[in-house]
Amino acid sequence: MENKVRLYLHRIRTYYRLQTANGSNHLTATLHLPAHGLQQWRLWSKYPTYVKTLHGFGQYDLPLLASYSRSGTNWVRYFLETVTGQPTPGQSRLHQGHNYCIDRAHRAFKIMHHYQKVVLLVRDYRECVLRHHRDIWHAYPDPTTLLTDEGLEQPPLWYIRNLQTFDKFQGNKLLLYYEDLVQQPMSTLSQLASFLALDPERTKAFLQDIKTHEAASVQVYKGGGHRSESSFSKDLKYHAKTKLTPDQVKEFDEFYFSRYPEIANKYLTRYDTRCP
Repeated sequence: MENKVRLYLHRIRTYYRLQTANGSNHLTATLHLPAHGLQQWRLWSKYPTYVKTLHGFGQYDLPLLASYSRSGTNWVRYFLETVTGQPTPGQSRLHQGHNYCIDRAHRAFKIMHHYQKVVLLVRDYRECVLRHHRDIWHAYPDPTTLLTDEGLEQPPLWYIRNLQTFDKFQGNKLLLYYEDLVQQPMSTLSQLASFLALDPERTKAFLQDIKTHEAASVQVYKGGGHRSESSFSKDLKYHAKTKLTPDQVKEFDEFYFSRYPEIANKYLTRYDTRCP
């Protein structure tokens, strides 16, 4: 309960900061607060599942699907549920029940050591951070202030901490990039299926009809109340191109490659716009 109240109060403070950044005064922001409160109530109505999505569902005997939000988790969940015929934890997708085929968590660095097998999804840090914090990121004076704010319900620092923990993980592990899931879905999903020892025939059937499944997964995703600006768009730098200045784009790169050079150079060079 204490965590729930703290998170709610932080969201209210963020709301006022955002409204001020948009030019509203305190009174105007307060008049609009009931509508904001309704949105918060909808979040808390799903609170137990929401918290487990962040921290894991405790299914330590299953493989763990780790990711920062907006990194392709829902596409992977759709693929796994279709091929296995079993549900994945979180908001319902294709199947109901608790006979999960995987566990999942966004704060995976805290629990990864409990698992024998881990899949980590990684996406361009600009895209997943801006998409997840789309309603508040522009209230920050600069990207670094956003990236170091540990008061958010899913701090951007979880992105790098998941990578750091994955790098040290001694069990079976697989790293998948969101961009490969979009641009090379056949080979990338085949790699995932092999790693998880999924049924080859059911995997083959899925891949043969992959365009139909891509469209269906987007509808399932949106049907769950999510917003999607790009769906399976091949423009993988949509937010960097449309939301950031060139200096802000560079600041994201500088943040990761100057503060975490070993991890960034090992896993994130594909996202470094400073490279020729």
